[in-house]
Amino acid sequence: MAVAAVAETALGLSTQRLLFAGQPILFCTNSSQLAMYARGYLPKGGDAIARATPVSATITVHVRESDELCESAPYFRARGNFAFARFTLADSFWFNLRTREVFGTCSPELANDRRRWLAHIFPALLGILSASIGVAPVHAACLVRDGRGVLLAGRSGTGKSTLTIAMARRGYELLSDDWSYLSVTEDGVDVGAVQAWGLPVPVKLLPDASSFFPELREFQVDVSLNGEIAYEVFPEECFGVGRSRRCPVTNVVLLERGTEPGCAMHSISPNEAMNHLQAEVEPLEGELARCYRRQLDLIRRTVDGASCHRFFFNDHPDKAAQALDEALAGVSSMMDPRETSTAPTDMMHRRTPLTFRGRFLWLGTSLTIQTDSQSILRAAETAGLLPQDDCERESQMRWEIATEPPCETPANNWACKVTVDNHSLFLSMGSRQWFAFDFKSGDGAGFVAWDAAASCDPNALKYVLEIVCHIGNCLQAKVERSRW
Repeated sequence: MAVAAVAETALGLSTQRLLFAGQPILFCTNSSQLAMYARGYLPKGGDAIARATPVSATITVHVRESDELCESAPYFRARGNFAFARFTLADSFWFNLRTREVFGTCSPELANDRRRWLAHIFPALLGILSASIGVAPVHAACLVRDGRGVLLAGRSGTGKSTLTIAMARRGYELLSDDWSYLSVTEDGVDVGAVQAWGLPVPVKLLPDASSFFPELREFQVDVSLNGEIAYEVFPEECFGVGRSRRCPVTNVVLLERGTEPGCAMHSISPNEAMNHLQAEVEPLEGELARCYRRQLDLIRRTVDGASCHRFFFNDHPDKAAQALDEALAGVSSMMDPRETSTAPTDMMHRRTPLTFRGRFLWLGTSLTIQTDSQSILRAAETAGLLPQDDCERESQMRWEIATEPPCETPANNWACKVTVDNHSLFLSMGSRQWFAFDFKSGDGAGFVAWDAAASCDPNALKYVLEIVCHIGNCLQAKVERSRW
C-alpha cells in the first residue's frame, strides 16, 4: 500500500501565484520543469494590490518515481464535491471542490512531457476546477477583432475549428478554438463585466483539414485526449495567427451545417443561444449547486449583452469565413423562429442514478450510503457497518458510490494507493476505481467496478473494506491527536 501525506510532500515545493480566467490560483510543485511550464502557460497573479486578494484555488503536483508506464490512459469521473482525473498510468489527480484544492502525483517521465501538459493536463485540471472558482467554461471557439469577441459554438463535427482557423487567417485574433472561459473582470476599466478568456492550447484539426490548410502537411497526426486521430498544432507556429487572452463578447454565433451549398446567417433570440451554451455545462448539485447557478448567470449575462445568430454553411472554409466575416459586418435582422432545448452534458458521469440507499451506524456515527448496486450495501454490512432502519433521516456522513463496467483485468486484482491532506482522504484502487472523503463535511464519493452478471462480487467487498479501514484509521488518528 502506498501512502502519500500531502503535508509531508509540501516541504520543498515551489509556489507561484498565477491567473486563470482572471481568478488567482496557487500552483505548487517540487518540479522545476512543471513550475516553468505553468509560468509560461498562465499569467502571473498581478500587482501588490491584486496579490492581497485571497487565492481562489490551489493546485499541488508532486513528481515522484513510479513503476507504472507513462502510457496514455485517460479517465475522468466526479461525484458530489469530488473529482478524479488520470491521463496516463503514471499519474493521478484528486479534486476537493469544496475546499478548491487539487493534489496530483506523476512520474518524472510525464513531468518532462511539456506538450502533454500544455495540450491536455493543464486545460483539464483548470476546466474541472472552474465551477468552484466562479468560471463558466463554454464549448465554443472565440475570435477577437478590434477588442470585441465572437463566440462560435456548434455540435461536434460541425467544422467549428476549421472555420475558426479560416477566420483567424482573415485577420481575427484567436482566443480559443474549442473551450472559452467566462468570468467577471476584477481589474481594468470594466470591473464587474463578464469577459471571455482563453488558454494557450494547441488547435485540434481532423486529418482532412490538410486539404484546406497546406501548412498542416508539415506536421504529423496523433491520438488526441478523446481518442480521435487529429492534428494538434500551436496556431502561432503553424498558421502565423495572433493570440488574444481575453475579450468582451459582442456576438454569439451558433454554427450549423447547411443542406444546400452556400452560407446564410439569421438573428436568433438570446434564449436560443443560452439553451445551446448551457447544455455543455455539467449541472451540479448539493453544495456545488450555487456554483452551477453562478455559471448559468455568467452565460445569461453574456448572451443578453451580445447579438446572437445562427450561421448555416456548406462551402469551402475560406468562402464560409468570408461569408461569416461579411455577415458580422452587416448583421441580418431576420429572426429564425426555432427554439431548441438540448439535454445537459454529463461528461464525468456525475448524474449516474443511485437508486439504492442504506443507513448504517459506524464508529458511533450515522452513515448513509447511496449507490446503484445492492452489492455495495451488502458489502458494507459484511464490513461491519451496523444497518439502521430509518434511511430518510439526515446522517452525519453521506457516501455516494457509483458503479463502472469492469475492465479486462480482474476487478479485485489491485492495490490501494492512499493520499491524505488536512481536509481529504483519497483512495486509488486500480485504473477505474477510487474513493474520496472530506473530513470536515463527512461526505464521500467514488466509483467501483461492478459486473452486473456476476452472482457474487468480491471486488465490492474489498473496495468497501479499504474505505472503512483507511477512513477509520484517519479518524482515529485525528481523535488521538486532539487529546494531546
